[in-house]
Amino acid sequence: MRQGSDGALNRFAQIYGAAAGFIFFASGAVYLFLGRWPVTHQDFWVFYDNFLHRSWFYSSIVKYNGHSLIFPCQIWLANLHFFHGSQDSLFVIGLAFELAATAILLLAIFRDRSIDATIRIAATVTIIFGNFWMGRASMTASGAFNCAYSLVLVGATLAFLCLPKLAGESDRQATLLVTILVANVVASFSFGTGMAAWGATLVTAYCLRARVWKLAVLAATATASAVIFLALPPHDAAASCVASLPLSRPATYLTLFGYLCRLLGSPWLHMCAAWSGVKNPDEAAYAGVAMCAGLLGLLLVSAVLAEKLWRRNLRGGMELIGFALLTFNFIAFILIIIARARHIHEIPSELNAPRYLYWSALFWTGAFLIALTWAQSKAGLRWPIIASALALPIIAFPSHYQEALRFRYVRMLGQTAGTSLVNGIHDNTQIQILSPFPDLVYRLSQEMRARRLDMFAPGYQDWIGQRATAVFPAPLVTLRLNGKCHGVGVGPGNSALRLNGSAATRAKVTPDVLVILGPDEVVRGIARSTATGEWLNHFIYGRTFSPFAFVGFIADYNPQLAYKIRAVKGRSLSRETIAVPISAEQP
Repeated sequence: MRQGSDGALNRFAQIYGAAAGFIFFASGAVYLFLGRWPVTHQDFWVFYDNFLHRSWFYSSIVKYNGHSLIFPCQIWLANLHFFHGSQDSLFVIGLAFELAATAILLLAIFRDRSIDATIRIAATVTIIFGNFWMGRASMTASGAFNCAYSLVLVGATLAFLCLPKLAGESDRQATLLVTILVANVVASFSFGTGMAAWGATLVTAYCLRARVWKLAVLAATATASAVIFLALPPHDAAASCVASLPLSRPATYLTLFGYLCRLLGSPWLHMCAAWSGVKNPDEAAYAGVAMCAGLLGLLLVSAVLAEKLWRRNLRGGMELIGFALLTFNFIAFILIIIARARHIHEIPSELNAPRYLYWSALFWTGAFLIALTWAQSKAGLRWPIIASALALPIIAFPSHYQEALRFRYVRMLGQTAGTSLVNGIHDNTQIQILSPFPDLVYRLSQEMRARRLDMFAPGYQDWIGQRATAVFPAPLVTLRLNGKCHGVGVGPGNSALRLNGSAATRAKVTPDVLVILGPDEVVRGIARSTATGEWLNHFIYGRTFSPFAFVGFIADYNPQLAYKIRAVKGRSLSRETIAVPISAEQP
């Protein structure tokens, strides 16, 4: 009877796990695509300023905010020169790296014949959670950032995958060793936390009983990488964070310990806050959740490290991947704490910064994989651990969905800010979504306009000031365009007008591009769709967004003139027009 019950429970767990894993993966991929950044954003204004005005060599080797980005820089530079700085191209590349890292982790799980099907599916769900939880979207929805972060993960996981054969007596020792060294070098010079890959590789190789000469080669190359990393010039002069810490005071170590626990436990803070309906978790209210979870994670990693370092009995497959992920992210957070301690002290909210969730989610992925190895060998722990792993999609889904909504909204704001730049509008409030340095954005956008990069690549800005018949020589087409709009002034002392509206054709879709015409049929502004299609809005976003929205700008608005809007279709304009109300609110 007991075997029959276990068999039914295993089948249920496998079916549920396969369904939950697929749904979480599919929703994560779709949410990332729909919430991806549409234009240049955040640090990339600084990077691109360097790329466009300094040599390729200098732009590649310089450290940005303490990070060496040599390998991602090659992708970003190639994208600027060959793909006009397209953010969609970077999104595809970044997502490809993310999928590759996920595939490497899953390969290790499915090659492990020591675990049964139920545990294998639970491990798969755990890996999908760690890689496609939208809590990490501050990095993964940005194709540019994802190129760096996921390239680190690809390098690190590839090195981990090769370690068991390196520690054994494989005939391809030289090839394996070179692969591991190259993979770790790529990880190290793709982002600052990539240096942790060397520590994790060394510790994992030692626990696999790798020979001393192999450990020595790994250690020597790690040392050389660290020396080169430290020798690379910084983009801007900054004092050493390590030197600024009062290391002689015992309280410093207690503070650093608290920071480490808070950062490790941060995913649970965000997930618990989402369950309580809080969109922006208050630090004081949820700090205890992060602290307790982080302390538990710290105890786990300490116990696992101590046992494996003492016994050197690490096995390949799931146990190795779990151990390596746990160790890698633990070391990465130690490096983060050392480098950012002063910054965290000055801005405590940094402990909840979403960008760290990329790594802390992977830390907990490693923790659950280790726990699942215990479930395989300890009957009493089997079902509680499996149930906990399979519950991750349910526990994480409110925060998953909440972040999906947020990044869809961020995409709309980014699209609006990009459209304002195409129209030549300087609105500091609008541009804050792209960068905290609006003057840099305005200066660099002029050069990007001249070079036709990013939002300027289609050339919409060239239409402004030309007669409609010169830009669109084909006859007007009937689209059955219907819509309305209203105007809002763009800040004090600015003659520009922003148009917020809704429009739909007979196909019930909003045209991607619309032009704003003056009474003389001259193009006075460009409008872009910010709509979320009816089907997507209904079934994926719960009718949160407008299915027919657009936003446009008129740089030199004259309230005495009558403006109208036509939709663009190829080299034609729509026969129908949308009137801009003369009663529009003046700037």
